[in-house]
Amino acid sequence: MPEIEGIFHGLILPLLLSLMMLLMVWLLPTVTLLFGFPLNLFLTLLVPASVFIAYVRIELERTINWWKSVFDSPIEWDSSKSVKELIELLKKQRNKAKTN
Repeated sequence: MPEIEGIFHGLILPLLLSLMMLLMVWLLPTVTLLFGFPLNLFLTLLVPASVFIAYVRIELERTINWWKSVFDSPIEWDSSKSVKELIELLKKQRNKAKTN
C-alpha cells in the first residue's frame, strides 16, 4: 500500500492542512462573535484536533504494520543454512552442465 500512503502524505495531508488554515481564519472570529471565551476556543480547536487524531491514527497503523512485517516475520534467517543450500545448488548445476 505504499501508493496510498504516498497519496496521503503528498496530497491529502497538505490539502487538509491548507483547508484547515483557511477554515481557522474564518472560524475563529465567527465563533468568537457568537460564543464567549471558553466555548469559542473549544469549538475552534475541534477541527485541528480531529485532523491531528486522524493523522496520529494513520501513522500508528503504518508503524504497527511495519513493525509486524519486519520483526514478527515467521521467516528465520539462518545464513549458514542458506549458504549450504546455495553451494549444493551450484554443485547440482555444475554436474548438469558437465553431463550435457
